Amino acid sequence: MNRMPLIALCMLSFAVLLWTAPSVHGYSQQDLDKLKSTKQCSACDLSNAPLANTTLTGADLERANLFSANMSNANLTGADLSGANCMNASLPGARLVNTNLKSANLTGANLSGADLYGADLSLAVWTDGKICKEGSIGTCKK
Repeated sequence: MNRMPLIALCMLSFAVLLWTAPSVHGYSQQDLDKLKSTKQCSACDLSNAPLANTTLTGADLERANLFSANMSNANLTGADLSGANCMNASLPGARLVNTNLKSANLTGANLSGADLYGADLSLAVWTDGKICKEGSIGTCKK
């Protein structure tokens, strides 16, 4: 039995998978440093960024891509996370898809139009100061 076509197909499939797979490390260190030092990072790509336990009060994250960022326990009081709802990265809007916001403080944050699909909001302090229930995914259940 000739296994060459099967091996070639497996190699081609693997190459396509690598080529189309999203980057595990989407954020740039420059954008992350800018955010931490100035609290300004409008339209930045911070996907997969390690932002747990950070203080980002009043930060400008309008239209930022925070896809799968870890923002657990982050203080986002008064932060601007506004933008049009977008599942497509080429469209404007804050992308908080699959973002870990567990126990984050969102008091007074502007989330108008932010895409929270799949975001973990368990025990987060919502914009109105109320605490989201454990298991709040995509929306704050009070």
